[in-house]
Amino acid sequence: MNYGLSVGRVFTAILISLLILVFTVNTITLCMSYHNVRPYGLKLRDYAEFIVKLKIIVRANKTTSDPFEINIYANNWWSKLELINSTPKPEIVYYDYNRGVEVSESDPFSHTVLVFDFGYMSMYEEREVELTFLVRAYKVSGSILAQERRFVGRVSDAERELGEKYSVFTGETTWWDYSHPNVQRVIREIRKGLPLNATVYDIVERILYWISTNMYYYEPEDYPTFRLKASEILNPNRTITTPEGKRKFFGVCRHFVDVFVALARGLGVPANRFEGLVIAEAYGRYWLLGYHAWAEVYMPGYGWIPVEVTLASRLEYDIIKPGDLIYYYIPNFHEYTGITYQSPPYDYLYWIDSIDIVKVDRTSETQKTTPTIATPTVTVEYPVQTNTTTPTVSNISNNTFPANSTTTHPAAPKATTIPDYKDILLISLTTILVVYVIYRIVRGGRR
Repeated sequence: MNYGLSVGRVFTAILISLLILVFTVNTITLCMSYHNVRPYGLKLRDYAEFIVKLKIIVRANKTTSDPFEINIYANNWWSKLELINSTPKPEIVYYDYNRGVEVSESDPFSHTVLVFDFGYMSMYEEREVELTFLVRAYKVSGSILAQERRFVGRVSDAERELGEKYSVFTGETTWWDYSHPNVQRVIREIRKGLPLNATVYDIVERILYWISTNMYYYEPEDYPTFRLKASEILNPNRTITTPEGKRKFFGVCRHFVDVFVALARGLGVPANRFEGLVIAEAYGRYWLLGYHAWAEVYMPGYGWIPVEVTLASRLEYDIIKPGDLIYYYIPNFHEYTGITYQSPPYDYLYWIDSIDIVKVDRTSETQKTTPTIATPTVTVEYPVQTNTTTPTVSNISNNTFPANSTTTHPAAPKATTIPDYKDILLISLTTILVVYVIYRIVRGGRR
């Protein structure tokens, strides 16, 4: 009898310990504000490894001896970029533009920055930089998330899960000025179309529907800023007549993204901004589509989801869902605060003089060491893109470390590799059930 009582106490202690473990781990996981682990509900597909060779022309825009800095990679979970060779040799630093400080490579908001010391350069003097990268990347599918959209939490759930960081990812900034009447007018229009108890997925989908219906892809003249506030893009006096005879707001990817982030944040949805290169593949051939911008949102219960927002037609809206990265997206910039850029004249201007993308011969998709480069029999094609433009000069790349920032930059959270909390919960509850069944069997056998 005493032995049976002892067994019961042991199993009761195990059950209580497991319950405490479940509660603790899930509380920690739910309170994480940002992590670079693939979110639940997204599927990685079409793994690829390729070598990208760039030749960049750097021109001094004024007499200067300041270093030339270029950011080449922003930390993420669907791609990895490794610098193989560079002529001349740079110093490599990891920098968070949002806080304006150097960080570790593993920081979720780290940007890999190459710093070149060219010495004294007179105005209009040029230098050549040759870079070779190894890129490992996936495309991303949001089909599972679309199927499970009813399980995505609401804005109140996002606020609870992100805790104090919720205000960081929903705050108003210089570019995302959602309190402006121009933006508020659109927010009210979107709210009217939302169902009762709308989930974050419902809100994101409704914003994308509005964008695909009311915005037109057209390159505007916004030099020398290269970037407009959301309120400026949504100015009723700044519209264009489309070939179909409709009046629409207009812009390219950077304008679509800033409108989306402003609308999302104004509706309480945590949202950020990505920029980077987009590389396409077909029949074993690779080519650079251009420099692109897209967004990400936090969906409660799932995590940070990338969102392609440059949807200038209903057809694109129907095909591309939240979470879909239908090409290889290689980001070099990740923004969650209102970054202020240096005003012209910049120290340097630069442009890509040539690019070559070479397929890599690999034996398995899990290969982590530097692979052997296959004989470059695959040539790079540059198809004419009617809806894609590659800016000659990037406002981000020309101003690597923003000056005169008026934004208070919050501390970014540390990176983590904790698994998805739903998986932890399922495993923990299964373990508890098994232990409880064993306990009941043992206890019954002792009677």
